[in-house]
Amino acid sequence: MKRNNSIKLFAVLCSLAWSGSIAFTQTQYETAPAWSGTQSIGANETVTFKNCLFGQTADLTVDVDGTMVLDLSTGSDQHLSTDAAQRLTLTGGGTIQKTGTDTLYSANGNYEITISMDAGGLLDIQNGTWVNGHYQKQIWTANKGDINLGENGSLNLWDGGTIMCDKLTGTGTVMTRSDQNWSKNPLTVGVNNGSSTFDGKLINYASLKKVGTGTLTLTGASTHTGTSASPAFHAAAGTLALTGNGTLGSNGTVRVDQDATLSFTKSED
Repeated sequence: MKRNNSIKLFAVLCSLAWSGSIAFTQTQYETAPAWSGTQSIGANETVTFKNCLFGQTADLTVDVDGTMVLDLSTGSDQHLSTDAAQRLTLTGGGTIQKTGTDTLYSANGNYEITISMDAGGLLDIQNGTWVNGHYQKQIWTANKGDINLGENGSLNLWDGGTIMCDKLTGTGTVMTRSDQNWSKNPLTVGVNNGSSTFDGKLINYASLKKVGTGTLTLTGASTHTGTSASPAFHAAAGTLALTGNGTLGSNGTVRVDQDATLSFTKSED
């Protein structure tokens, strides 16, 4: 009788062990893993890359439903790949978090990176700079996720495709290179009709476009000017609101489309 109970218990434990997704066996990498195909980070998992990135051997999709941390503090620029023949796609409804002081680029002219996060997904730039491009090869057209910029984090619009996100939050900086010829595409916010507040600032030739039905509230003292091709602020839909100490920049151009609202609520101080 005892033997039968043991067999039944073993069968139950086996069925429990194999139900659901298989967790990552390694949660921190200090040398680049050889990834290809599709790698999935589950909702309850955190995988950290410590001063290394993907050592992909072929086209790679990383589906992030948990948290992927890129902790980069080597003192030099980082590139998401060095092989021009490979593509990288970042998807999922979780969080991609950049920490560490390094600047993160794409790789070279023929390498494509697609950022296509689901609604509720987040690119969280806590420290250092995420550069949109390096030879125009970051693609954001299907992204529904959000962007958060920590106090020491910055997003450089550079020469990549138009950055598209739903919510923009945080206290960091949206910037460009000092040459406006490299800064033709706006940061486009509200693609999934979300509402958000950004307490950071825009500088240099950065430009911002508000789309969707939600409200984007800006409270930071921006100094950006936009470019001849892209105004500093473009309210295309929904509401673009400046409150508190929020500013447009002294030479910034503004465009407000028929279905959009631009509102100002200034501080009394």
